[in-house]
Amino acid sequence: MCCQERVTPSDECLASLLGDEVSPIFLALAAMMSAVGAAHAQAPLVLLQQYRCYSCHADDEAKTSPAYVDDTYRGDPQAVGIVAAAISKGIHDTGPWHMPPNRGSDIDAKKIVEYILSLKK
Repeated sequence: MCCQERVTPSDECLASLLGDEVSPIFLALAAMMSAVGAAHAQAPLVLLQQYRCYSCHADDEAKTSPAYVDDTYRGDPQAVGIVAAAISKGIHDTGPWHMPPNRGSDIDAKKIVEYILSLKK
């Protein structure tokens, strides 16, 4: 039976389609899928750099904005939701500096907050 006539091709059919060499199209598709997966699995430090958070913040010292270790919601059971919302919407206090809204995903904001709250003084 030919591969096109089968619902699930057998190993022999797949081998006859792929041959001894891997198709360049297959390699390109695998690379694209890997890149998409990597984009969704970025580490918090990469996200903090990507969204330029370190322009105003630092992990352990105040810059133009508070240090991450000084987060006022540390210990609050709702901290992840509160801080992630602040990251997503931005903060407009009365001072001269404002935190712009983060245009990233809610998942990215949550990863960033979990990292911030994991820091120890």
